[in-house]
Amino acid sequence: MLTITAPAVDKFKQLLQERGMEGGYIRLAISGFGWAGPKFGLILVESVNGQKETVEEFDGLKLAYDQGISTHLEGKIIDYQAGSQGFTITDQQPSPGCGSCS
Repeated sequence: MLTITAPAVDKFKQLLQERGMEGGYIRLAISGFGWAGPKFGLILVESVNGQKETVEEFDGLKLAYDQGISTHLEGKIIDYQAGSQGFTITDQQPSPGCGSCS
């Protein structure tokens, strides 16, 4: 299950409103893979491809993602912290990583 924290929902809504996109969506996509798993990207969009994308709603915020990445979203948390960190996507239960990393 994907979770979006209240601060992230509020910030996304603010960004959509500032751009005149009150009915818009946040698109979550995989932008690549690293040693720790997928790297995600977040994009503000006005519409979605209803046939290929799943749309979930979080307190009035619409989040869209390709149906093919749903397994990679299990246990993810999208959060927002003001300052240099901004938006983050983390695991509720992080994996231990690779055993050979030092």
